[in-house]
Amino acid sequence: MLHHSTRSSQDSNAKRPLTRTSRIRTARPRGCYGKNKTEEQRIDFLKSFKYAKSVSEQAVDCGACGQHIQLDKRNGYKYYAENWTKHLNTKKCIRKQQLFESAETQNAAMILIGMGSKPMLTSIG
Repeated sequence: MLHHSTRSSQDSNAKRPLTRTSRIRTARPRGCYGKNKTEEQRIDFLKSFKYAKSVSEQAVDCGACGQHIQLDKRNGYKYYAENWTKHLNTKKCIRKQQLFESAETQNAAMILIGMGSKPMLTSIG
């Protein structure tokens, strides 16, 4: 009794992985995916973040959680944002960002309904 079906030679060739010489490499344009930015572009990128409280060439202060984040110092360049973007995606910082966002939403709602930033007391009775 035969348990496996037989494949034709075309099917087995289609399933083989590509060899090193048969792979086609595509050239990516220089500067794609945010790489090879100038120093000015990196500064603008860091300052564009809502939670970047203060930006220096070696560090950024996070406005959400209050941490001082050292920037990457590769090859002596300045303003590399890799450590900053990793920090923004940590659980602790995301939680603080969510609290910050909810507080902003509550304050905006209070202003819209005329309460200002003070809670309005009502009596029942």
